Amino acid sequence: MRAFARFLGWFASAPTFVRWGCVALEMAILWWASSGPIGGAHASWLRAFVHNLAHVLAYAAMGAMAALACSGARELRASERATAVAIAAAYGVIDELHQRFVPGRASALSDVGSDLFGAVFGVMLVHALRSSERGAWRLAALGLCAGIACAVLGTFTAW
Repeated sequence: MRAFARFLGWFASAPTFVRWGCVALEMAILWWASSGPIGGAHASWLRAFVHNLAHVLAYAAMGAMAALACSGARELRASERATAVAIAAAYGVIDELHQRFVPGRASALSDVGSDLFGAVFGVMLVHALRSSERGAWRLAALGLCAGIACAVLGTFTAW
């Protein structure tokens, strides 16, 4: 956890263009990854769950990076937390719409939910690590639980 906190400190103190560049780089990587067919990733429930959970983790990273890009080295304001979640969630919607037009791919509402709650988890994790606000860790845990619930729903239902 200390190594992660040190990394957050380094990333937060990086120049603004570097922080936003990392957010854009992750968006480009996700776009590239979703531009090809899945290739049997849903052959079993376990592989489908891992695929759906990857949404949570990818968008947690994007939300965390966007939050740090917004705030830099100072504590996150509520408006910056909301902006970071909105950026990551909006990109999740854009990427799901993109996948509708990729042969062998489909878009799913559960993926959008996993993206949204992954972003909430990432932003609230950064907030909890950098704040003494009461309840910040509970909100991060709630975001993670909601993201996992969306991954489970995406695995075992058709929404």
